[in-house]
Amino acid sequence: MPDGLVIYQESSGLVHYLNPTAALVYELCGAGETLGSIADFMKSAYSLDIQPIDEIEACVRGLLAEGLIERC
Repeated sequence: MPDGLVIYQESSGLVHYLNPTAALVYELCGAGETLGSIADFMKSAYSLDIQPIDEIEACVRGLLAEGLIERC
């Protein structure tokens, strides 16, 4: 999707709509990146002054809570 990502969770029958930023976090988590490396990437990609570590942690907590990713 041009404006994010749609994930169908067959086990629960749920459909999840991720905005572009959450979709990127989801992809980077799937690639085995750490929270710090994801925050570094986002800082650079969005030309931020500081790492958005709190926002990344919140996003990852949400993805974990929905069962879209697993802890490593």
